[in-house]
Amino acid sequence: MQSEARAYNRRLSFRRAEAVATYLKECFPADSRVLTVTGESEDAPLLAGIDKNARTLNRRLEIRLKY
Repeated sequence: MQSEARAYNRRLSFRRAEAVATYLKECFPADSRVLTVTGESEDAPLLAGIDKNARTLNRRLEIRLKY
């Protein structure tokens, strides 16, 4: 069951990232090659831990700009 939940969370994370990328492409037309979409899910937590505060802070969006 744990692996199913982990896989679900990875897909959810990726879909969230895709939704943000779609929004940015619609608002700021640019070559779509400049956006890279990844969903980190539980693989890159900001805070370790399983309490409510850590889980809340780990649900985040990071945008990295490269020139």
